[in-house]
Amino acid sequence: MSFRTGFLVYDSRSGSTLLAKLLTQYFPNVYVTPEIGFDSLLSMGDERVSTSSHASIENALYAKGHYLQNLPMSRPEVRALLQLRAPHGWNISELITQLLQKAFVERQNAELGWIIIKNGSHIRRWDQIVNTFGADAAFICMVRDPRAVYNSKAGTPRPYYPHETMAWGGSLLAAMRWRRYAKELFAMQANNARVHLVKYEKLLAGPEKAMQAIGDFLGGGAPRGLPADRAYLVPDTEKTIHGLVHGEGIEISRIDAWKAGLSPGEIAVIESVTIPGMGKLGYLPIKVRTIFGRYRVISKELPGALWRLCIHTLNHLIR
Repeated sequence: MSFRTGFLVYDSRSGSTLLAKLLTQYFPNVYVTPEIGFDSLLSMGDERVSTSSHASIENALYAKGHYLQNLPMSRPEVRALLQLRAPHGWNISELITQLLQKAFVERQNAELGWIIIKNGSHIRRWDQIVNTFGADAAFICMVRDPRAVYNSKAGTPRPYYPHETMAWGGSLLAAMRWRRYAKELFAMQANNARVHLVKYEKLLAGPEKAMQAIGDFLGGGAPRGLPADRAYLVPDTEKTIHGLVHGEGIEISRIDAWKAGLSPGEIAVIESVTIPGMGKLGYLPIKVRTIFGRYRVISKELPGALWRLCIHTLNHLIR
């Protein structure tokens, strides 16, 4: 197995699927997976995995039903792979590499230089990924203006929970999620993790330039002059939320759509929560508020956010 493993991380509705589509078209030796997750496995750490039974590792891989639902291998096939090695014989990087080999390289019958694992929540495990895969662990981090992220989430049903939108918690909780993502991104950069930042707005404005920069980051040189006839495979359940990605061309108008889509109150909440990260990433607030003003905006929104969180929790317990 000669491929290298990378991680595409993001806050949802930040353009990661568009980026995956472009990487697939422009780089024949790069494969971007559908969204799959190794959070529970990574949280165990190599020491614990190396002393765990096959059953314990399998349970970690399937700790949440959606973690591996897009992996083109059945659970019995994964179980059979685990049993190829004696109990207490696996480490995390070898196991993930073997899964990627079986699921994507052998089934695609392709020679690949990189397999990029697409999952936004892996950013919360970046330090464990570095510990597991070493200093060469590569992260492509997608970021988008938090106001645009919330505007997109507010109008998008959750693909696996269609009774809710992706902004089920309102502007405050969505802003807090973006802020947490930004803090993890800054921590990665401060600790010299191997990170390439892709801003959604720059990707739309200059996709060829963005692809060139990613090619340099991955060490593969310039992308193809013309996109290859390859399609990024979006899982059926997620196709309804990625309609624009399936179209031809790029919707440049999406950059500023939030300005007409959000209320002044929603903008105030988002800016009050995310303004430190916005500033570092070059997103300018519409109105600069004092610290006291920001806390006042947040405190007014907090009761509603807590109420929506309670309803959300109850709905999932009932279901």
